Amino acid sequence: MKWENPPPQQAARNPGGKVWAEEAAELRAHPGHWGVLAEYQLAKTAAARQLAHIVKTGKCVAFRPEGAFDAVTRTEGETVKVYVICYEQQEEKS
Repeated sequence: MKWENPPPQQAARNPGGKVWAEEAAELRAHPGHWGVLAEYQLAKTAAARQLAHIVKTGKCVAFRPEGAFDAVTRTEGETVKVYVICYEQQEEKS
């Protein structure tokens, strides 16, 4: 048995390894407006759908709480886009 403490938890990432904190903050600053979060090649449709699911369910820390964001995928030619909207207004800090 080897005894050691686990390392600190890293920020949640999507399977591709990207942290979405900056994008989530920008969406929060513009509630009610759709934005294109990511674009994938048609062959990567499953990855686009997985990202949309991660956003909707709050599996990524940047998109919490669950339900604060919605996401959909749309195919345009050979590209699949992930569109995201934030329903939650950014709280002002005093």
